[in-house]
Amino acid sequence: MPKLDTLDERILSALQDDGRLTMKALAEQIGMSSPAVIERVRRLEERGMLTGYRGLVDPTAVGRPLSVIISTTVSQPKQEEFLSLLRGHDAVEEVVRVSGVRNFMIRAHFAGTAELEELMNTLGGLTEAVEAEIVLSIPVQDSPIMPPPDVVTRRLRATRRRRSATEN
Repeated sequence: MPKLDTLDERILSALQDDGRLTMKALAEQIGMSSPAVIERVRRLEERGMLTGYRGLVDPTAVGRPLSVIISTTVSQPKQEEFLSLLRGHDAVEEVVRVSGVRNFMIRAHFAGTAELEELMNTLGGLTEAVEAEIVLSIPVQDSPIMPPPDVVTRRLRATRRRRSATEN
């Protein structure tokens, strides 16, 4: 994995906080010139570290207040049909393949329980098992994703924390 310096990390963090930042505003926030920031962002995109910019939609605001995590077990012969069904379903935000008792997890948002029940019944015909958990709250979300720090960076940060703790 290519190494990132502190400026690249700050750029990634800032863009994850607000993907609509102009390059000028980002440059001011980072403390660099606009051309330098534009070049760094371009390199981060080329390296596949920045893969896109998108608006985040509030499911409740668009009429889908019932958020659900569905876990399923789908046999190999039925997986493509299962995935095709979910790719075209308006309520489905994300499908992930997982290890463990179930092999797929689905994050979806429904207008109400009738819509959820309809999907559960459809999935029941394609899956060996299907369970739904209603999301009550999301205490941690949209946390910035940063590359793991290398050993030197970890040591520097630990030293700074120790110094800060002893000074206070």
